[in-house]
Amino acid sequence: MSDLQIISGIAFLFSGYMTLGHLSGYHWRIIGRLAWFSTITHLAALTCLRTYLYRNPLKRFIRLFLMGCLAILLLAATTHIGYPIRVQEVDGHQHDTYQTALCYFWGSNVSSPEVFLSSLLLMYNIAVRVIKLHKSASASIFGRFRTILAVIAQRLSRMLLVGGSGTSPTWNLSWHMAVLQPFVALLVVADIYFFVYSSVVSEVGLS
Repeated sequence: MSDLQIISGIAFLFSGYMTLGHLSGYHWRIIGRLAWFSTITHLAALTCLRTYLYRNPLKRFIRLFLMGCLAILLLAATTHIGYPIRVQEVDGHQHDTYQTALCYFWGSNVSSPEVFLSSLLLMYNIAVRVIKLHKSASASIFGRFRTILAVIAQRLSRMLLVGGSGTSPTWNLSWHMAVLQPFVALLVVADIYFFVYSSVVSEVGLS
């Protein structure tokens, strides 16, 4: 099923690009959404295939190559799917002034924020999947990132601890309750969120 999804996504977009001059803007948007569905389904399936691909480096390489091709085609399509359709009313009926999908690529409109966020989310999901398909790289990158954050948190904790030390017990108690305790709570919450967003649950949820 995962193989069919990635091949279907490439086929949808390739056929769409080859017929841009003959496709309507509406059909181009449908092709883009079908390719999005295929991509998301494929990315979700990678969570189940990870252990299998660890043991088959050649199949992993082929899949990564196809993922790269699909990502490039989809990102290029997404930036133009987001252009608003200009509608003009003629004889009481509304008509799309973009007669062909090719007009989306020559239009002067700016992509919407929704399209920008969708592209960022797509790139994030693909980057995380690529990293996690390499067992050693996944452990190294996520472990190093967490270590860097821990070092920064320790330094900030020392600075706050030294900065809040005073001669007055009232001042020390106030500083402890107003600054140190919220900071420690923030660190705990950040650590929990890091584990959640680097987990398998997050992979499936963000897909």
